[in-house]
Amino acid sequence: MITVLASNGLFEDVELLHSYLKAEHGLNPEIEGFNTLFKTLISFNCTELAMECYYLMKEVGCEPDKSSFKIIITGLESNGETKYSAMVRQDAQMYYGECLEFLEEEEIMKQILCELSPKRT
Repeated sequence: MITVLASNGLFEDVELLHSYLKAEHGLNPEIEGFNTLFKTLISFNCTELAMECYYLMKEVGCEPDKSSFKIIITGLESNGETKYSAMVRQDAQMYYGECLEFLEEEEIMKQILCELSPKRT
């Protein structure tokens, strides 16, 4: 639903839906749902909402996993949101220690893909 709203430029409705989800404490938190939500919000550059959903996720007792952190951190960094990315990286380090290898694997793949892609002139 959020994808449809955001793709049609109805960002106010996305925020209303987010407010509803935040108020509805009877929801069963599901990590796959949150991860999909993160992908959608970040792809539409709704950084503030993505961060609010990240905190909501933790508030309702759904702990982020490696894929959650990878989606959020790489998405924020690709959108130039280094401040938020650093905050989420810090949380990831609390869960997984100083070495966040699962993020580095993504960086290596990005570098390889960039090297393999044809150069534009």
